This record gives sequence, C-alpha cells and structure tokens, in this order.
Amino acid sequence: MDQPELPNKKPSLDDDYIAGLETVDHREPDRDRNISPSPPTFQTNPSGTYVTKSLWWVIALIYFLEVFAGWGTTSYHPTALTLVSFGAQSRHLVLDHGQWYRLLTACFLHINFAHFAINGLFLSVAGFSVEAMFGPAWFFVLYILSGICGNLFSLYLFHTEGYSAGASGCIMGIMGAAIVVAFKLGYGTTKNWILKRIAVPFLLTLIPLPGVDWAAHLGGACFGLVLSIFLFVTW
Repeated sequence: MDQPELPNKKPSLDDDYIAGLETVDHREPDRDRNISPSPPTFQTNPSGTYVTKSLWWVIALIYFLEVFAGWGTTSYHPTALTLVSFGAQSRHLVLDHGQWYRLLTACFLHINFAHFAINGLFLSVAGFSVEAMFGPAWFFVLYILSGICGNLFSLYLFHTEGYSAGASGCIMGIMGAAIVVAFKLGYGTTKNWILKRIAVPFLLTLIPLPGVDWAAHLGGACFGLVLSIFLFVTW
C-alpha cells in the first residue's frame, strides 16, 4: 500500500537567514595563543605628552619668578641671593646643615636666560619622544631621579664652595634614554634624527669646561642610561 506523500515541512527560519548562518565561522578563538604586542613606535612630536609640557612650563615659571624676585638690580639675571633662597644647591648648606631637599629644588632653577633656554630646548627635543616611549610615569621618574643623581655627583665631584643650579642633570638623563631608544630601532630616518639632534650634544656636554658643572651632566647621564637599559631589558 503506497504511503501518502507528506507535505513539505515549512522551516521555522527563512532560507536566506539560514544561508547566512552557514557562512559564519563559529570556531572559538584560540584563547591560549600568545600574541606578542607590536613594539612601541618612536615619535618625534607626539600629542598627549603632558609631563614634558608641564615640566617645561614649571621651569619657565620658576625662572621668571627668579628674575622678578631680583628686579631692580643692575642685571636682569637672578641674583645669587635669589638662587640660594629659591633652593640652589650649596655644598655647605647640604652637608653641614642637612638641607638635602636642595638636590631636588636645584633642578628647577636656572642661573640666566641662556641657561634656561638651552635646557628648555633639549627638554622639548628629547622629552616628547622619550615620554612617548616610556610613558608619563616612568618618564617623570627618569627626569627627577636623573636630576638628583646629577646633583649628588656635583656635590662630591665638582663643587667645594659656592652654589649650583639647573635642570642639566635631568636633561642629560632624558638624552641618555633617547640614545638607548635609538639602539632599539632599525636604521632609518628616526634613528638618524636621534643621533644627529641628541647624541652629539649629549657627548659634547660631558666635556669638562670652565664654569660648567660637568659632574652634574655625568651623573644625570649615567642614571638615564642605566635606568633606560634596565627598562628595556625587563619589558
């Protein structure tokens, strides 16, 4: 006896929707795969480097406060009394009177406009790029500790009397870090830019010259090189 032909069962979903489902890859992603992040790129003028910008404005404001405090003198540069009052480093005041805070405060002072302008220029040249590579937190640590280390070198190797001030130790630490960054990069325009704009002045400022605190330069440079090498090895 012939079986009656059953009517076709209407699908619950339309054919177009089902066809679309057939083209979807339902495989679970490989969650165990270790995908290494791409290495950070070196930038010469990135946006959002707020620590570098803030430090620049801070040292600029403090310099003009130094000048204003000594207004009325025959010179438009900060006076020695103003610099010492603002926190310049003095071997006598640090070692004999325990004013160790001067190792930090001296990093934000400058003796004259040329001193401020040169440090401000190299803070801009190297700071933006190094902050973009290291991040704002490590960049700030690098800046501050390079300055303190530079002033320690200056305290024991250079100055026996008088006073000293300047962000040179901080800047040398940043420049040293930029050179380490350059060795992590392949040959190209960016690496050449670092070697021409940063490496040459970096080496020249290590030369002992009369009236130049080469020990502060050396101390800041050493700390910047060591810390940046440590970070790149551990990252």
